[in-house]
Amino acid sequence: MENNLYVIAKLLFVVLVITLFCLLMYGLHYALQKVEWEQAKKRKVFICSLSGFIAWFAFTGILAAKEFFMQFSAIPPRLPVLLVPPIVFIVWLTFSGSFSQVLRQIPGSWLMYVQAIHQ
Repeated sequence: MENNLYVIAKLLFVVLVITLFCLLMYGLHYALQKVEWEQAKKRKVFICSLSGFIAWFAFTGILAAKEFFMQFSAIPPRLPVLLVPPIVFIVWLTFSGSFSQVLRQIPGSWLMYVQAIHQ
C-alpha cells in the first residue's frame, strides 16, 4: 500500500508541474500578444522561453533519475545545483526592461488568483 501511495504522489506532482507549466506558457502567450513588439521578437521570446523550460525540466529530471540529489553527505552540497541557476535567472529578469514590458501586460488579478484559495 505504501508503494502505491508513493506512485500516486509522484504522478500528482507531475500533473501539478505540467499544469503550472501550461498556465505559465498561456500567460506568457497572452502577454506577448498585447505587448507592442514585432511579431518575430514575440515568437523568439516565446520559443526561447519554451526551450529554456524544457531544457531545465530535462536537466533536473536526468539528475533526479540518476539520484544525484540523494547523496546528502556529498561535499560540496548538491542542492545548490538545483537552486542557483533559477535564482540567477530571476535576478536577471528583475533588471530586464523587456521582462518589465511583458509583465505589465498581465492582469494583476491573475497573479492574485493563483495564490487565492476558493471554496
